[in-house]
Amino acid sequence: MNGFIMAPAHNKPGRPDATGAFHIGAAGFQKVHSLPPWVRFENTENSKTADAKGFLKMIQDQPGGWDVFAYFGHGDSNALGSADIRGRKGATALADALRPKCNIGVIVMLYACNTGAPGGFAQWLAEDLASLSATVYAHVPPPGHTFQNANVVAYPGGAPVIPHNSPLWHDWYRDMHATGNELWARFPFMTAKELEAELTAPEYLMGRWEVGGKTGGWHEVFFGDMTVVRTDSASRYTIRDRGEWTVAHHKLSINWGSGDSEEWKTPLSPQHQTVKHTGDEGMKTLKAKRIEAPNINPQRIFHGQLHLKRSKLIKVG
Repeated sequence: MNGFIMAPAHNKPGRPDATGAFHIGAAGFQKVHSLPPWVRFENTENSKTADAKGFLKMIQDQPGGWDVFAYFGHGDSNALGSADIRGRKGATALADALRPKCNIGVIVMLYACNTGAPGGFAQWLAEDLASLSATVYAHVPPPGHTFQNANVVAYPGGAPVIPHNSPLWHDWYRDMHATGNELWARFPFMTAKELEAELTAPEYLMGRWEVGGKTGGWHEVFFGDMTVVRTDSASRYTIRDRGEWTVAHHKLSINWGSGDSEEWKTPLSPQHQTVKHTGDEGMKTLKAKRIEAPNINPQRIFHGQLHLKRSKLIKVG
């Protein structure tokens, strides 16, 4: 993916807004997507005499071919304040600068307060970039953290990414604010189904995992109803233990019927996942890798066995 990221050079007097938020966001976005280095635009120390012409010229001087354009800075319903790009004419001027540099379907990220307000800057920009089928993401009031604000809408249309009345809102709000979670940078490139799946279950979780250490291992098969079963590698459909999984605070937790427990750090790593397993022998650090997709392990085959009494379940040590 190719793109261009911009953030103001200077802090406002007495406020570490650039160095404490905008620069951090720009660097994080660049790292997540392996984009070219982000650039600083001139905003002077108080942003009152920001160089709008210089901001646009920086865009015009780039080689282009962008799949994404990201702005980190102050904003308002009718302006990108840090860049002094203001009003309907300002949105048109920015669109005119972006249009020859962007690919069809470009994602425009305005990590700036209030720019997503209806009838405001993000809507104008999307209208002016309609020929590119651009999607413009922006924040709506109330103001919040530059890139950890969950009040995000998408234009054309202005629909919330996750509405407040959605059952996913609390998960969305939590993940957008959680330190170390990069969902704030990744969600624009996810489908609605992918985002819903990540908010309800960690990516890659469903299916069969091979878990083990120096003294042996087993398989664990995860299902979307918050259940998980354990088998051994020689008997892939015989349940050795069953449990329930939950996700909170960047941890996947499993409570097994045998009394054992596990913690898996999220986001998951399908090839080298660290697992902290606690049982009769204390806590052991194991490794896991995902070896099969869910459709290879039909849930009905396992759940047909779950009527077995706990006493018949064989504990794997």
